[in-house]
Amino acid sequence: MAAKSSYNLTKKTLDVLEYISAAHHSSSLQEIAQNVGLSPATTHRILTVLRESGYVEQRDNKDYYSTYKMYVLSGKVMENDPHVSKVLPFLNYFILKLGADCGASLTTFCEDACVNLISAGREMRFRTKLAIPGAAHPCHCTAAGKLFLSCLSEAELEQWLSRNALLPYTKYSLTDVDALKKELEKTRAQGYATMYAELTDNLAVISIPVHEKDGQIDLAVNFSIVTNRFSEINNPEFVQSVRDVLKKYNVF
Repeated sequence: MAAKSSYNLTKKTLDVLEYISAAHHSSSLQEIAQNVGLSPATTHRILTVLRESGYVEQRDNKDYYSTYKMYVLSGKVMENDPHVSKVLPFLNYFILKLGADCGASLTTFCEDACVNLISAGREMRFRTKLAIPGAAHPCHCTAAGKLFLSCLSEAELEQWLSRNALLPYTKYSLTDVDALKKELEKTRAQGYATMYAELTDNLAVISIPVHEKDGQIDLAVNFSIVTNRFSEINNPEFVQSVRDVLKKYNVF
């Protein structure tokens, strides 16, 4: 019984923390309690612990907001991830090879979304949420997202589609289920995924799988470039050159 109570309290605490972190504004006690389905008293106790632990703070109007402590913890996770430390020099290598209009990043898949881990090159120089570590992006209009979706079984894909709306971000975004499935078939056949101005204008991306776990791609290297230069990276020769370099130096 005590174990179940402890689990419930932990779950409630995480629900509160996730709500505050996802909110686009600081939130009042009443708002948080209502949205996570807890009483104000329980919510207040949880917020008190989170504040004492440094995860949340309060503004002058008593509203709560998340601090950067979770960001620091995430940074430590990435510091301890051997894949991240190995791949960054090679991202920089290909950026120098391709020139100033190119960017590169390492992504993973979490909570139905494509999550950015590290970025270098063009994506770091432009003011864009694409480059923020931990930023989550919709799978249907990102190259890495399509790569992850291509590994799902038909039943798993249908479940994902039932949870996620295919919203348009640009006029090129795939908002039709059949069109997305056709794109995923193409991805499986060629072994890598592409995105052409589907998430943001004038940006094209190629995503190459670099690590699998239990039959599912969990890490991908991405290269971004302005759309009028996409052919420079969207070809089998470039993809093979990336794989050869990563294999030669035992990056993955």
